[in-house]
Amino acid sequence: MLPSTNYTVTETDPSVTPGGWTFGSLTCTTGGSVSVRTATINVPAGGTVTCTYTNDKIPTLTVVKNVRSNLSSATFFFGLDAPSGPANFPASGVVVPISGGLGQGSYSLTDVSLLGTHKLYELISSTLPQGSGFILTDISCSGGSNVSIDLPGGSGTFTIGYGDNVTCTFVNSNVGTTRTQGF
Repeated sequence: MLPSTNYTVTETDPSVTPGGWTFGSLTCTTGGSVSVRTATINVPAGGTVTCTYTNDKIPTLTVVKNVRSNLSSATFFFGLDAPSGPANFPASGVVVPISGGLGQGSYSLTDVSLLGTHKLYELISSTLPQGSGFILTDISCSGGSNVSIDLPGGSGTFTIGYGDNVTCTFVNSNVGTTRTQGF
């Protein structure tokens, strides 16, 4: 590098590369200036300039649905941050193939918009067969912070930050139908 000559260094937008990263910050020591992802560097004679790029890992939210049932498959819907959030998360629901009485389905979203505190809850689904008798029996959420579970309300609340991978698992059992017969 030639002294008293301006050089520029620009980081390619990390969100367009695989891996789920986003630009966080850029700092330079004396002799460097920053503008978004570009550093302008003017190295004094005999001096050094250090510029540091910091990127943040984009958070991921995964909803897992475990089912105990005699059906061959079922679709379950979840809400995120209702009433102001999307009605269905994901829009097409979580499809659960069931074999041998057990099934599991999942959906993951990696997005900067997930930063913050959220409430994920199971919606009553009109797509389930009439009288299917599903009962929510367990909820667990891991990852993130400030996790709380409201089983009677069918929800998990959590705070998600950069680099977090939050997984919430909802378990339903199919109690089937009962019949009372008198003798």
